[in-house]
Amino acid sequence: MGLLQGQNWDFEDLAVACADAEQWSFLLLAAPEPLVGAASTPVVPVAVL
Repeated sequence: MGLLQGQNWDFEDLAVACADAEQWSFLLLAAPEPLVGAASTPVVPVAVL
């Protein structure tokens, strides 16, 4: 279906980084890993403050 499955992500480190920076908005990217020949790949979530 092409749906992103992010319910198992751990946001504890992100919450600490947001508190340290006193910034609560961020860009969350979830790019697929570049696996050749795969039908489906896990994503690599990255938060940009």
